[in-house]
Amino acid sequence: MKYLFFILVIGLFACEKKEKHQENTHKPQKDSTKVNTKPFWHDVASQEFVINADSTNIIVGENGVFFVFLPQCFTDSTEKIVQGKVQIQVKEAQKVLDSLQTNIQTDVQTLGVFYLEAFQDNKKLKIKDQESIWIGVPYTEKLKNIDFWKGSMIKNTIVWKNEASYQIKPIKMPNPSEKVLLEYGIAINEASLQKSHQETSHFLKQVDEKFVLKGNKYVYKPSAKEAYEEAWDVSFINKIRQKLKAIETSQKYLKEQTIFNKLKNEKIEQAWKNYPQNRVSTNPIFNEFPIEQMGWFAISKTMK
Repeated sequence: MKYLFFILVIGLFACEKKEKHQENTHKPQKDSTKVNTKPFWHDVASQEFVINADSTNIIVGENGVFFVFLPQCFTDSTEKIVQGKVQIQVKEAQKVLDSLQTNIQTDVQTLGVFYLEAFQDNKKLKIKDQESIWIGVPYTEKLKNIDFWKGSMIKNTIVWKNEASYQIKPIKMPNPSEKVLLEYGIAINEASLQKSHQETSHFLKQVDEKFVLKGNKYVYKPSAKEAYEEAWDVSFINKIRQKLKAIETSQKYLKEQTIFNKLKNEKIEQAWKNYPQNRVSTNPIFNEFPIEQMGWFAISKTMK
């Protein structure tokens, strides 16, 4: 009987432990950190690209994601800006949505899982600052916000943590300094810039041809036919020269923006053709936003 009593006690304890275990596995987790125990990354192909860090680059993944790298967007371990050729490694895993929905959060609708790294001389690089690298994620609908999940590899397991929510906004090149534009009254408009450039450059040309620097003023050259006694302070002329430089910078920005938009549209068409679910729309649907971190990350639809 004594042995039978011990067997019954052990049996009851095991049943109680099993019930508690079952209760815990079904209990919703409140922590934003979830663990994906399925090693899906072993089956995800690595895609290699080479870009020039000194110019704007757009690369397209095999499953439709695209990345935009603005000039000088990387730094090395010493925070020095990287120049020259950079190797980019990309992985796309849009086909693991079910496993991620299970392992990240039950009510999450995942757009995809991605891996991005940049190297120079076999050394990992970092993103310089915000809005220097952008991602365009194809999806069946246009969203207003997304959640960004950072993945950390720990003992052959990816631990996912909800880092932040991002507002979807179209990719754009950095604007010329707004402070400078306001100071000189410059409008980012092709016709307005052309007119301002003509007027400003004509004025400075007259100064160079008919005036000579004496002390801190520009005065008429003795050989000039005009007999005016007009003179300009050096500080004023220097400011006009700075205005001309700002106008030329703005004109260059407009030209580069036109080239960028054309290239982006071409890449978007290519990326949408690569997207497995592109039959949902004849027009490409991409959710664009800047990223601040590289490595493994997942994008999910913000659930309210």
